Amino acid sequence: RDPAAGIDSYVAGPLAVAEVEVGWLTGTLAEVPPTVRHAVELAAGSGHTAMQGELAGYLRRAGHEASAPADVPGPWAAALAGRWRDAAAGWSRLGDRYEEAVELAGADDADARAAGRATLAALGAEAVVRVVGVEG
Repeated sequence: RDPAAGIDSYVAGPLAVAEVEVGWLTGTLAEVPPTVRHAVELAAGSGHTAMQGELAGYLRRAGHEASAPADVPGPWAAALAGRWRDAAAGWSRLGDRYEEAVELAGADDADARAAGRATLAALGAEAVVRVVGVEG
């Protein structure tokens, strides 16, 4: 483990997001790891709201309770509020096809789910297609 990851949410946060995403995709994140809890604390302590939103979003995808401040920026705010259409549109405006597709693939609309899964498949994100196929 990189010692710098323990002191800065700009380092610890992305590493924690990756750890949570791998756990989500493999179904192995039964508990939130200490490294992820620490990254959440670092982000909260430094007021890094973007990282708080991303961590909360990924933790929720993995089936864990996670809170974030009300002022989370960008599409994470809509995603955390359950507004998948707004979140997908926000990711689209930012050019983030992966996050847009994940939002669509988890939607409560069959056409949106199909479009999201098709984009994920085109991106080679087969593990995500399998996970959202089970969830949706």
